Amino acid sequence: MISIIYISNAAKPLRAAELDDILATSRRNNARVGVTGMLVYMDGSFIQALEGDAEAVDSLISRIADDPRHRDFVVIARYPVAERQFPDWSMGYRRCDGAPPAELAEHFVNLGRPVFVEGSERAGSVAHKLIEGFRRRSRG
Repeated sequence: MISIIYISNAAKPLRAAELDDILATSRRNNARVGVTGMLVYMDGSFIQALEGDAEAVDSLISRIADDPRHRDFVVIARYPVAERQFPDWSMGYRRCDGAPPAELAEHFVNLGRPVFVEGSERAGSVAHKLIEGFRRRSRG
């Protein structure tokens, strides 16, 4: 099993209804192929973690990279995982309007300079901490 984290920018501003449609489709498709993860959307930018069977996740990442709704698509981490971080979410979601919550703000600082380390569980640690913070906040 692998985890992949990517960042991208929306090609155009997305309305809430458009994001809802993306989420509904993603949740349905991800559940069908056994992929779980979380999407964070903030001021026109995406950061997403996806996890599951390597073939399924890599195929999904290829489709996302080719999706015209994304630009500046960059995979910042790809590494093996022993267990899922998002086992109950075919696609968790958090929208962050304006500044991120104070306790997560520090994790946005380095996103413009991500480090990609193939096969390392430390790969994308800044991004992973950010997503993990949103995951914990979404439970409450």
